[in-house]
Amino acid sequence: EFAASGKVVPEGWTRRLVLETVGWCKDMDLYTGDGQTVGPLPGTGRPSAVRDRLHRRFNTRYQRGW
Repeated sequence: EFAASGKVVPEGWTRRLVLETVGWCKDMDLYTGDGQTVGPLPGTGRPSAVRDRLHRRFNTRYQRGW
């Protein structure tokens, strides 16, 4: 429970709160695409310029074929 602040609800009415979250689960489930690998990582489908810039700058240890 928490203390909800706001206007008083008129008599006979109810107040409902909606919690929206975004998250992904990558597991070995039969219906999970590419569940046996780390990549591709789940996302919103929109590439991030900041993410790409940070990847180029800091992801320097990966060696293809290992």
